[in-house]
Amino acid sequence: GRGLGKAALAYALNRLAQWHERCYLVTTSARTGAIALYLNFGFEPDLTPPGAGAVWREIATRLAHPALAGYLAKFAS
Repeated sequence: GRGLGKAALAYALNRLAQWHERCYLVTTSARTGAIALYLNFGFEPDLTPPGAGAVWREIATRLAHPALAGYLAKFAS
């Protein structure tokens, strides 16, 4: 709650950008605070794995993050 995660992620992404154009990360669906942070940084849900839509639909109901609003239709399938 003191912005340390935001600062650490910003630093890590800036370092990664020196050598890479893209990156991905993995977390658990229970870590809604981390998911919100990643969404704030522009990360997008991966809907390709089987069952991903159901998981993200459940996350969207708990998180209510504006970045997830455009994905709600995709979560339905």
